[in-house]
Amino acid sequence: IFQVVDKEEGKPLSKEEAVGVIKARIAGERAKTLAKAKAEDAIKDKSTRYTKDTGLMPRTSPAIPTLGQIPKEDLDLLQLSPERKLYEKPVEFGGRYCVFSFLEEKQPDQAQWEKEKGAYSQAFAGKKREEFFTAFREEAKKQVKVKINKDLF
Repeated sequence: IFQVVDKEEGKPLSKEEAVGVIKARIAGERAKTLAKAKAEDAIKDKSTRYTKDTGLMPRTSPAIPTLGQIPKEDLDLLQLSPERKLYEKPVEFGGRYCVFSFLEEKQPDQAQWEKEKGAYSQAFAGKKREEFFTAFREEAKKQVKVKINKDLF
C-alpha cells in the first residue's frame, strides 16, 4: 500500500549539465582503468613494497578488515602461502584496486584459540562436509546403473 504525496514534472537537462555528467562519468571510468593498470604493473614488478598490512586473519574469513567483503571470484586470495606469495590479479574493493602478497602465517595464541574454537571447528567441519558430499556424489555416479524398462512406455 502506498500513497502519492507529491509529484514533479520531468524536465530536460541543460547542455552544460549533460556535458558535466558525461565528463564526470568518462573521467571516473578512465581513472578506474588507470588504477587497474597500475595495480597490474605492481604485480608484474616483483620488488613492489606493500604499504598496508591486513593483520592476522583466519583463512575462512569472508571479508578483509578495513577493506570489506572479498568478491566471490577472488575468494582464493586467502590461500596465499610461503610457496604462493603473490596474488596474480588486483582485487577491487569499493572502486579501489588492491594487490596482495603473503607476509606470514602463525598459529593463534592459546587464549584466542579457546575463545574462537567453535568458529574454527564449524569452518573445518563445513569444509570436510563439502569434501565428503562431493566425493560421495562422484562415487555414487560411478556405481549407479540405470535399467530402463521399455515395455512401460
